[in-house]
Amino acid sequence: MSKLLPIAVLTAGLAGGGYLQLARAQAPAAVSPQTASQAVASSRAVLDQYCVTCHSDRLKTGDLSLQTLDLSDAHGNADVLEKVVRKLRKGLMPPDGRPRPDQATMDGLATSLETALDRAAVVAPNPGPERYGRLRVRQQCGGAVDHAGADGSLHDGGHED
Repeated sequence: MSKLLPIAVLTAGLAGGGYLQLARAQAPAAVSPQTASQAVASSRAVLDQYCVTCHSDRLKTGDLSLQTLDLSDAHGNADVLEKVVRKLRKGLMPPDGRPRPDQATMDGLATSLETALDRAAVVAPNPGPERYGRLRVRQQCGGAVDHAGADGSLHDGGHED
């Protein structure tokens, strides 16, 4: 019975449309340039107050400088911004013993950066590096099927000897 439960739950979820809705990718809603610039200014203020003291061009703690990071270019700085979001979400930054904003401010910063990253991904998707894997037998034999008949015979339909 316990082996059938996940299938039953999955089936019920699919029948209700719940799992299908989670699987659908939705583009972030459009934001006015003024709202976007306000979000960048707000995020910049929090970074300057709590992060740049250690992650400056001079100190580069963790080999990272946030001092001159252009927050309005989420696509160009996606790797850095994703690292910042991960550290914020896990509660690792700012570290213990350093001044920290309240949880709502940290969540707001992380959400603002995630939203910028999501918008950048919609405009210019980056699926990652192309992976090369083994060819399947059907792919390897595809060329042979092109030269042979559909049944695999090499008879070209011309006259026989």
